Amino acid sequence: MRAESERVGAVGSDMVSSAGPPVSTTQSHGAPAMARERFVRLLLVPAAVYLAAYLAGLWQVWTSASEYLLSPGMPFGGDFINQWAVAKLVLERAFAAIYQPDALMAFQKGFVGEDIGLRLWAYPPHSLFFVWPFGLGGFRLMYALWSVFGLAVLAAGARVFGFSWKETVLLTLSPAALYCIAGGQTGNAAGGLLLIALARPSGSRSAAAAALLTVKPQIGFLLALLWLLDRRWRTILLAGVLAAALAGASVLVFGMEAWRGYLGVTLPALSELERAGEGTFPYVIPSLFMSLRLLGMEGSAAFAVHVVFALAVLAVLVLALMRVGDRQMQAALVLVATCLVTPYMHFYDLGILLAGMLMALRASRGEAMTGLLAALTIVAWALPVVIVPMGMAGLPLSPLFILAMFAAICVAGWDTKPSSAGISGNAVDLRG
Repeated sequence: MRAESERVGAVGSDMVSSAGPPVSTTQSHGAPAMARERFVRLLLVPAAVYLAAYLAGLWQVWTSASEYLLSPGMPFGGDFINQWAVAKLVLERAFAAIYQPDALMAFQKGFVGEDIGLRLWAYPPHSLFFVWPFGLGGFRLMYALWSVFGLAVLAAGARVFGFSWKETVLLTLSPAALYCIAGGQTGNAAGGLLLIALARPSGSRSAAAAALLTVKPQIGFLLALLWLLDRRWRTILLAGVLAAALAGASVLVFGMEAWRGYLGVTLPALSELERAGEGTFPYVIPSLFMSLRLLGMEGSAAFAVHVVFALAVLAVLVLALMRVGDRQMQAALVLVATCLVTPYMHFYDLGILLAGMLMALRASRGEAMTGLLAALTIVAWALPVVIVPMGMAGLPLSPLFILAMFAAICVAGWDTKPSSAGISGNAVDLRG
């Protein structure tokens, strides 16, 4: 551990000592490219080891599991059983059944052959426009395509934002991204869309990505705040129009009954699950809300404390965004603050946390701060691996780690100069 810390510190020192004269904060040289690449290569070593272990486990599961189940009551591919079942229901035009949990679970039991626990379709009806193609083939084939699709969107988002190929590989093969695949989840695709929305120059591409993120609003909700502060009125208007068009089209195609089911049945059931759910569910959510629940606080009280905490984070975020002049630091603040503010984010959604730390590391200046951000980047990479063990050990410390990342980015970005052209300055290409 000591040797590892010295190596990280040396990387941080190299990032600064080779920096030369100060450069504009709208450029990509806050952390020199060569030192940044050395750090990324260093982090790719444990990433490769973790990937090898993951692939070995995946192969064992793939070859030993039945078509749908890992073991009795436990689906192969986690929640992809929901995506595939919902896609099938869309193709059968049984739209109302999607938002009736009993009907959805009965449909799943019909092909699985046994009960697989509580199942909900947690996404609004316009999500059905994007999920139905995954019902056109067999379960295993569609699971593989779903996994590749999520990684492709995440990688595309990373490149559009400006990450180098090595950083993109680190992000797309991180523990968070691999957990997302194992769970058949949407976190990779959502993370990629968020990176596209944050990329400059903003415009129709950012607006379209933001509109698509309304399918998973707990990921992209801070975009509106960033754009308001930056006075990007056209992007805000276009995103709103596109989101409204998606919602309106879903009413025309899937009917109001789907929306009534989503608003009147699914959302209340999700709220109850968050406030009182048991089993492994609370251990995979790194929010303050869920951490307080794990420490024994009643659900409503924990949520109230979380709301106060989230408002405080939002206040600091507004001040930081108005003061910080570097585009990468602003994007990093939004990504990390998202992980703090939302009460409902899982460990497989934390690719955006790693992306935020990589952004901050690029833009940082000052030897001590760069070394700290490098260390916290390692924490962001590893956090999804330890969230569940920490929770089960009675030490749900994830919010403290994420808060430390947010504070470090605020301090690191505080000395960057605001741009006269809005808070985000000019577009740059950051790719190596």
